[in-house]
Amino acid sequence: MKNEITRQFKINPANSVIPIYIGCGYTNKICPLHAHKYYELELVLDGEATHIINGQQYEIKRGSAYILSPIDFHTYALHSPLKAYCLNFDTSVISPKLISKIFSLDKTKPITLSEEQILDASAIGDILFKECRKENGGCSVELCESFLSLILADNESANKKTISAQDAGIQRAIAYLNTHFFENPSLEDMAKIAGYNTSYFSNIFKKHVGESYVSRLNSIKVEYSKVLLSHGARVIDACFDSGFRSLSSFLSVFKAHTGLSPNEYKKLHKK
Repeated sequence: MKNEITRQFKINPANSVIPIYIGCGYTNKICPLHAHKYYELELVLDGEATHIINGQQYEIKRGSAYILSPIDFHTYALHSPLKAYCLNFDTSVISPKLISKIFSLDKTKPITLSEEQILDASAIGDILFKECRKENGGCSVELCESFLSLILADNESANKKTISAQDAGIQRAIAYLNTHFFENPSLEDMAKIAGYNTSYFSNIFKKHVGESYVSRLNSIKVEYSKVLLSHGARVIDACFDSGFRSLSSFLSVFKAHTGLSPNEYKKLHKK
């Protein structure tokens, strides 16, 4: 099982184009379990399905919306052909306020848009869709944020919560980590993204997350590899697809986190 992104981002810094891609269309095919290398917002325009995210089932229909991080695995059981906007984006290019809204989402309660909101979102989505298909073109940050803001507008917990600059820095770092854990970003790199010196970042990261940066990085990679293994991936593929740089490191870290070897875990949890 490979974790491959199926869409290519159009990137042209000279024209202020950012890593954003939006697709829109119907699907009536079986969707295998998968994850994306970027955050994805999906807004259902037509059809019905059971959406399965990290093993939890949600019924979706017109107006249903949700945001998936790169560590969320999902699939569908279609009840009728499903039409949806799929907006892929890198959180490094959106505002701290929007990152905070995404972080405060209750994933157990899918977002439901009114008909008026669907129409407003569709108007923005259509423009984004056309921009992404222009030759040497791409999507602007303003339109991306407008699309996200409209869909997240009724997220009360996010709207009412005021975050500190420190919280914003940590959220920015975690969002980046969720997207780039395959690349094993260093503590120094993450501190720069958060806007702090390395020592200070290390301390506040542990305070906010409850574990050290290295421990959190390994936890994400192990959890990701567990999904791959449970769906039949070879140990060697789960190792490198999860971002581990050597098999020996993978075996050691995996057993430290789970108490099992990858092969033992696979035998016990294979679906």
